[in-house]
Amino acid sequence: TITFAGSPMPVNFSHKGHANMFGCRECHPSPFQMKRGSSVMTMEDLYKGEYCGKCHNGTMAFSSKDCAKCHDMSRMKKDFKYASGDMAPAVFSHTLHTSMFDCDYCHTSIFKYKKGGSGMTMDAIYQNKYCGKCHDGQTAFGSTECQRCHK
Repeated sequence: TITFAGSPMPVNFSHKGHANMFGCRECHPSPFQMKRGSSVMTMEDLYKGEYCGKCHNGTMAFSSKDCAKCHDMSRMKKDFKYASGDMAPAVFSHTLHTSMFDCDYCHTSIFKYKKGGSGMTMDAIYQNKYCGKCHDGQTAFGSTECQRCHK
């Protein structure tokens, strides 16, 4: 088993399992080089059908968008708190949102895969960016309902 620990959410990959099913030439030298660390992949790459996404496209193998198949999602089953100056922290329920949407609905078109990595501000949310993309008062409660998030 190979662990990709550089990922914001580490991935355990069974090299032996894949090699037993497909042999070496299916993956080497393309899409993966034979040298550790030489393939720098992102989830966006996988979604485009590159690297693991070559087979994990939902047809040949489970989709790379099925995050829990490769990632341990247990640390996502909690509320995230975002400090916000003079107000109480904004509380975001990742569990609630993932029960309604697939991960790629928000990641990475709206949010990066790193807490705080998107540079979100309330001004941007009021301009229908980030959370404001859905929390516009029509799709979901409006971003001006401060107490809904700032608890």
